[in-house]
Amino acid sequence: AKKKESAEKKTVKEKTTKRNISDSQREADRKNSQQPVLAELERLRQLIDVKEKELKVMRMLLDEKKRLLELKEKYLSERETLMTKEGNKGESDAEKP
Repeated sequence: AKKKESAEKKTVKEKTTKRNISDSQREADRKNSQQPVLAELERLRQLIDVKEKELKVMRMLLDEKKRLLELKEKYLSERETLMTKEGNKGESDAEKP
């Protein structure tokens, strides 16, 4: 009876060990199957980061272009005003003699 009992304990112990090994193997397999997915996620995160930086640079360039355009418009407006004043001054000088 003791031999039978110890044989049963041994069988239970072996089954438990096998179950633990298969659980460990399943966990390892699950992690291995997730590796490509995790690598792809990391790659996509890096790509998003790069695109955000590109967007920031593009916005800075756009703001600079707007600023330069406003300066150009201001310059042309002032130039036109000066030309008009010079033109009027020239006409009034021509009328004096």
